[in-house]
Amino acid sequence: MVALLTGLKLRLLRNRLRSETWVLVGLVVAAVMGLGAAGLASVGAVLLSVAPEGVAATVVVFAGSVVVVGWAVVPVLAFGVDETLDPARFATLPVRARDLVPGLTVAGALGVPGIATALVALSLVGTWSGSLPAAALAVLCAPVGLVTCVLASRTTTTLAARAFTRRGREVSALLGVVLFIAVTLTPSLLAGSGVGRSLDPERVRAVAHVLAWTPLGLVWAAPADVAAGLVGRGLLRFGLSLVVVAALGLVWERLLAGSLERPPATSAGGRVPSRRRHAVLDRLPDGVAWAVAARSLRYWRRDPRYVVIVVTSVLAAAVPLTAIGLGGARSALVATGPYVAFLLALSTSNSVGYDGSAFAAHLLSGVPGRADRIGRAIGLLLWALPLVVVLSAAGAVLAGRPGLVPACIGAGAGMLLGGTGASALMGAWLPYPVVEAGGNPFQTNAGGGVQAILAQFSTMLAAVTVGLPGLGGLVLSSAWLPWLAWPTLLLGVGAGAVGLWAGLEIGGRAVDDRGPEILAAVRRGT
Repeated sequence: MVALLTGLKLRLLRNRLRSETWVLVGLVVAAVMGLGAAGLASVGAVLLSVAPEGVAATVVVFAGSVVVVGWAVVPVLAFGVDETLDPARFATLPVRARDLVPGLTVAGALGVPGIATALVALSLVGTWSGSLPAAALAVLCAPVGLVTCVLASRTTTTLAARAFTRRGREVSALLGVVLFIAVTLTPSLLAGSGVGRSLDPERVRAVAHVLAWTPLGLVWAAPADVAAGLVGRGLLRFGLSLVVVAALGLVWERLLAGSLERPPATSAGGRVPSRRRHAVLDRLPDGVAWAVAARSLRYWRRDPRYVVIVVTSVLAAAVPLTAIGLGGARSALVATGPYVAFLLALSTSNSVGYDGSAFAAHLLSGVPGRADRIGRAIGLLLWALPLVVVLSAAGAVLAGRPGLVPACIGAGAGMLLGGTGASALMGAWLPYPVVEAGGNPFQTNAGGGVQAILAQFSTMLAAVTVGLPGLGGLVLSSAWLPWLAWPTLLLGVGAGAVGLWAGLEIGGRAVDDRGPEILAAVRRGT
């Protein structure tokens, strides 16, 4: 089964590289960046061989623990996990989860992250080259560490996939927010509050000692113990690391068995949902564009993929700005509104991709491209524009600059309007596939690849260009000319409105001209 699944993944990858140029380019870019970083880390690991044993052990345990946490958290919160061999696809086959786990684990290590992690883990042999027994144990620990990382990744992503069902999307989204804050905001807050500055080498060494007895650091600390002459303790840690691997494998097997026996439902289980009145949707005017807007509003409220976009957009701005504010630079908080507006505007750059096959209904029913673009923009602006206005005003007040409220609102609203227009345009020119509705919103779809990066970069460039009048006015009014605050409000909103109009018009024509091509692009690789 291991050889079968490994060969299947390699064949699927080969076929995709042959048929999709963007996937090939993305793999090359990822390989250059990932393996380059792994090479630098490996050189650093070898150089640690000349450092004192205590220093080397502390660095290795910390770095190894971060790698394990990265494998477990990053696929869920940021880039997603490659589901070329999605376990749900085996649900109709007479195969047990116990038989799939070894093969899927090996297949999960066949990628740029797995190869990079393997190189770094093997480089630790050079770290402990001064002790032959420690180097020999490091050779054994390298595959154990890699398997720990892969199993941790598969366990967390399978949990996320099972959690994001139609019934549990709200609770799961809340848990995702809590986890995101715990991972990203806490270190920034500690650094800004002065706790991080109070740490001395002894405290760092004490934390590393604690990590060395946790599942995160056991496998990395074992060779260090042997190098220090504590052979018994090193072997104990190695044995415990094997127990961790067995436990992770057992947990993943149970989760996988549940996925095979009860695949996550993507609908309401065949039930016809009851018609419930909605205070906003029931009051929208009639018309094609407003119908698209109503559906878009339902997506923003109920689709976990959209919930993740909103949460990450707001927190991506809140985390660094809060850390900067705690560090004493409160004036940076005036950027809160424009920054959130910038991130939210980017969220609609691939709205057709989130529609997936549902976009075919627009083509079959003859929805005009302009109405499609306008409806999606309305679905975002109805709730995002008030949010940006509130955050912009709050940022100015919290920064101690209430006189900049008009300038902040002008910059934020202009960025949101102009960015929405840029997204309407780029969404028609550079669409790409994403995870299908009902799936794990943290899962990635490799079909996007570099085209997704190009689309996002182009949208960013266009959004910043349209938002420059408001941003420039905010900078000038905050640094030199306070009287420019009110003119900046008018200038920013005006420039954003022009950018919105241009993006909707040009993007609408592109949808009319390229409708079938857009549908084919967002369905590729799904």
